[in-house]
Amino acid sequence: MPVKSLLRYSLQASMRKLAETRPLAPQPADIDRFLSLCHRRRYPSKAPIIRPGDVANTLYYIIEGSLAVMTEDDEGRELILAYVNEGDYIGEMGLFMEVEKREVMVRSRVPCELAEISYERLFQLF
Repeated sequence: MPVKSLLRYSLQASMRKLAETRPLAPQPADIDRFLSLCHRRRYPSKAPIIRPGDVANTLYYIIEGSLAVMTEDDEGRELILAYVNEGDYIGEMGLFMEVEKREVMVRSRVPCELAEISYERLFQLF
């Protein structure tokens, strides 16, 4: 595993641990309510979740499993940008920036279960 990925993973693990001890951390009941509003989908290992050019209109929450976020270099080689794991979100950039299309590929590393919610539905909740 590349050093950057190890550092990122360590930082994410530390942030999750910190969030568990803070009163602002989502409570299990809040997560259950959020998940009840999402569409759950299972993916096999190495399945594409997001492809470059896909419309950026969905937030994903990783219920179970692990994903790889990738791009390609000028020679077509895949470059791993990050690994994301249970309890993490992907697709959140479109919530904060005006992004119409996805720019990276996200693929399952192992069989996984994701909760998916459209931005439109998410905005209706607030």
